[in-house]
Amino acid sequence: MTSKTLIFLVLIMMLFACSKTPSPTSLETLFSKKPSIDIDCEPEESSLFFGQPVEMVIIDSLLIVKDAYANNYFSVINLQNLKLIKRFGVHGNGPDEIMYPSNLTTNHEKVLGFTTKNPTTYLELNIYHLINSTAPTFQNTISVEDEIQWPFDLIFFGGIGNYIAKGMFTNGKYGIINKDGHIEKTFGTVPEKYENTIENRLLNSGYQGYIQPHPKGDKIVHLSAVCDLIDIIDADLNIQRFQTYDPELKEKMGMVGSSSSSPYGFTSLGVTEEYIFGLYSGRNFKDHGGYARFGNKVYVLDWKLKPICALNFETEVASIAVDVNTNKLYYLTLIEDEIKLCSWEITL
Repeated sequence: MTSKTLIFLVLIMMLFACSKTPSPTSLETLFSKKPSIDIDCEPEESSLFFGQPVEMVIIDSLLIVKDAYANNYFSVINLQNLKLIKRFGVHGNGPDEIMYPSNLTTNHEKVLGFTTKNPTTYLELNIYHLINSTAPTFQNTISVEDEIQWPFDLIFFGGIGNYIAKGMFTNGKYGIINKDGHIEKTFGTVPEKYENTIENRLLNSGYQGYIQPHPKGDKIVHLSAVCDLIDIIDADLNIQRFQTYDPELKEKMGMVGSSSSSPYGFTSLGVTEEYIFGLYSGRNFKDHGGYARFGNKVYVLDWKLKPICALNFETEVASIAVDVNTNKLYYLTLIEDEIKLCSWEITL
């Protein structure tokens, strides 16, 4: 990892530093009687180079990595030969340019989706059209313009035929967005701990994370980046939740951030029809600096929140993705100050 990468991570986490320490997580206790599998890292033989990888998703045999390298947000890699196909997503407000993409997702039909900012816009593109064209052509674009409520990340929720988002909503934790970009309803609760001190809209900004659909589209999972919260949402908008602690939050300059002593939560997410894979940090910025954004343990649960096993990595892992066709877990990990691509055949 370059020194610029570490500085970038450190600056992001220093923005909201305060002092209190929350209660310890009990995810370890939840999985204490389940199998614990040690994963030996064997990097794939390739000449691939990564910049600042924070998210990735697999569509068929293509790995799409958000790694902000060479003035592009994304890299597309062929997993069959481990060759870089192209980079795309130039930063900017001009034609064919995008701003701050987040939450890479797929509907498992060769479509890549992600959310950009200013304004909040959900974009979809056919990955095979992408690799065969000079500039990306988006087949679906949904912009949400609301002066009060700001969705952060949208994904298509096949179970309801609309889009679901997490973000800064006035009444609820999640929002349902229609195909015209209008917020139809909000739902879900946020922790009571802050209900009298931080308004709901701002409080939601402190509870962000990663959101992905079940491959069949009938459920959604959200893993928090600031605590051990896991939400599973069905097509009736019922929420099944696991959570043992709240982050220590503080409002500053109209935004909400977590304490430097508050354990970071999940840092990456992958799903199959049977399982949810969550890369977990559990570290705080005060003691670990930028490495709080990494993890060396993946917790595996089913879609009823039943714990299955824990995967233990000998190296620092930055991001994970699951290939549902080959039943492999791919992960980007730090080895001798460089980010390397590794894989593990899922045997659960």
